[in-house]
Amino acid sequence: MRTSNVWLFFMLICLPIAIHAQTKYDKTLKKADSYYEQGSFDKAISTLNKLKSKTNSKFGASNKYLPLISLREARVALASGSLINFETQINNTLTHNATINGEKSAAYATALLEIAAMQNDYGNHVKARNLADEVDRLIIDNGLTDENLKAKVSLVRAEALIGQGYCKGALRVLNDVEDFFLKRAVDKVQTAENGKIVKSWIPAEELPIRYGDYAKLITLRALALSKMGELVRADSAFMGARTWVKKNNRYLGEFSTYMVFLNYSQSKMLAENGLENFGETESNLGFDNVLADLKKVTKPSHPLGHDVYRAFLEQLQKDKSNSKYANTKFEYEKVLDKYFKKGSVHYANLTAIEFDSKLSKD
Repeated sequence: MRTSNVWLFFMLICLPIAIHAQTKYDKTLKKADSYYEQGSFDKAISTLNKLKSKTNSKFGASNKYLPLISLREARVALASGSLINFETQINNTLTHNATINGEKSAAYATALLEIAAMQNDYGNHVKARNLADEVDRLIIDNGLTDENLKAKVSLVRAEALIGQGYCKGALRVLNDVEDFFLKRAVDKVQTAENGKIVKSWIPAEELPIRYGDYAKLITLRALALSKMGELVRADSAFMGARTWVKKNNRYLGEFSTYMVFLNYSQSKMLAENGLENFGETESNLGFDNVLADLKKVTKPSHPLGHDVYRAFLEQLQKDKSNSKYANTKFEYEKVLDKYFKKGSVHYANLTAIEFDSKLSKD
């Protein structure tokens, strides 16, 4: 199951730096993040390479930015379909974190959790769960007190459970942390100071994470219900999540794909259960509509784009829409040729669609 490609999870690690320092190096990290969200992976890597050179020159080869850079390089490698480089950068991230922050630090635990989220995105849910368990042990053994980090472990674990088919367990995990994330999805807080109630605004950089965490939770709930075959409850959950995301979209970031992912997931549920032509009556559903909406937000090279294109092609094969299939495949091939290297796993995934179709016919 691919979901983590739409989450702003990696921003958690640089957030303390981004809010309190805002140096030119922090701004460059945010620039690389923006390129990633737009599907501009070459620009993201170029930005990270320049930043690595500058920070190494300024602070030496072992500095606080190196783990943050390696983490982003891993995410870009995964999105680019470069799996060998993905594994290399994961190892680099952990090595740099252990050297600079220590294996008992919150930074190391957070990096592990981000890697677990990537493993979910990759489809390796067993490894994702194992890493989430390891983060839990680090939190307990080292007395780490970051409640946000503890709760985020539950999001990663729930996603892994859904990917493995343990949907009831995932729902229990999500229910346990829902109140925590809902209370954090605010743009201001009230505190008591000298007997008075004082309102303070949440920093703008933190809003996409706070609201994004709750958006992820309600999306995962809808996914779990759909995987369980609870179609009526899932449909209601998708509608509720869509209403919440639409209402709070301004807090979710400029290139947010939460709404697109919700519509894609619901469309996939309906298609897998034999419903036809639902995209003609629901403008937000249907893979062609979802693809069009994705292009309004980001480039079709975005990780979610691959999921939508492949699901659309699979559906067109089943419907025997030969002309539309050929046109959509040609369009997707143009996306791959423009944004990805020939060795990318995305080419193999496209080939697998036709191979699977031939197997089913045989």
